[in-house]
Amino acid sequence: MRAVNGFCALNEMSVNPKGPEKMVVVINGRQEELTESISIGAFLVRKKLDFDAVVIEHNRRIINKEDFHKFVMKENDSLEVLRFVGGG
Repeated sequence: MRAVNGFCALNEMSVNPKGPEKMVVVINGRQEELTESISIGAFLVRKKLDFDAVVIEHNRRIINKEDFHKFVMKENDSLEVLRFVGGG
């Protein structure tokens, strides 16, 4: 980077012309590509899942629902989403 008028200008080599990087995560045993880093909470909101109706295992560790927004998924992470189903 170099400074231009008091601002840091990015080197042309650091810009990805193909767009955002994609990362692969495993969700319930299936590979899924994400185009951005996203918290578990934001992922659940995107999938329209109720925090009170799921149990989340992130990389073989159970996550408290209060912490869903603290954990950001990274390349090759594993997420198991278990939903409660009523019935009899």
